Amino acid sequence: MQYEVANGQRIPNLGEKEIEGETDIEGRRTIFKAQVCEVSKPLMSVKRLIESGHSVLFDHEGGRITNQKTGRQIWLHEVNGMYHLRLWVPSAGF
Repeated sequence: MQYEVANGQRIPNLGEKEIEGETDIEGRRTIFKAQVCEVSKPLMSVKRLIESGHSVLFDHEGGRITNQKTGRQIWLHEVNGMYHLRLWVPSAGF
């Protein structure tokens, strides 16, 4: 599998990794799966979040991801039109 980036270049999918980290604001441990590829800014898929039982809201306060089963929320921060998830992840190689 490959991905097409903004300039039209294709980059290969290098596999899947489970990411464990702690949210910056809430200080909660979280785990999610990510596709690995050589990028400088990783992206989250709203479609995949919804498929996994979450809802996503974007508004003037930033945004949030809510787990529909537990009600737990993770806040997103808007910076220059982009929504960021602040997550502390221990350093680890692939």
